[in-house]
Amino acid sequence: KSNAAFDPRTSTRSFRIRVLTTQSARVMPHFLRLVEDSAPRLNISFTTGGLDDGLYGFLAREEFDVVIGAYVE
Repeated sequence: KSNAAFDPRTSTRSFRIRVLTTQSARVMPHFLRLVEDSAPRLNISFTTGGLDDGLYGFLAREEFDVVIGAYVE
C-alpha cells in the first residue's frame, strides 16, 4: 500500500461496489454523477443483487470494497 494521499481527481484506482437491488435505481444515478465530477479517472465496477449470505460475508471475503443499501438483520 502506498502512503501517498488519495487524490480523487487523478486517481485511477479500481473499486468493486455491490448495490442492493432495491437501492440501485434510487442511489446509482446520483452516485455516478458525483464520481464523474470529482473522480473522473476511477474505475468502478458495480454488481446489483441481494445480500445472499450477508453483508459481512462479501466484505470479509474481499469480494467488494463497498456495499451500498439499507440492511436490517
